[in-house]
Amino acid sequence: EHLRNGESELALLGMLQYQFRNLLQISELVNQKKSSQEIAKITKLHPFAVEKSMTLVRPYSYQQLLMIFQKLADIDARIKTGKIDPGVALDLLVVGLTV
Repeated sequence: EHLRNGESELALLGMLQYQFRNLLQISELVNQKKSSQEIAKITKLHPFAVEKSMTLVRPYSYQQLLMIFQKLADIDARIKTGKIDPGVALDLLVVGLTV
């Protein structure tokens, strides 16, 4: 939908990196038994966003989220060095995460 509305692939990748960075932080803090209020204060995220994200991280291990974040960082580097087309990179990312 973002791409159809004219958003660039790099902007979409940035949004995904931001989201997974937050999910990683929240996952680590949940593993440390922090409350949602403590997590919001530490991460400086809105409490509603923390609550929603806590639900999202439950099915995944910290290592799984870290692997996805590392894939995003690798794709970002490959795009910025001209090794891969942004559209192809996003397609491969989605396929790689769903397989």
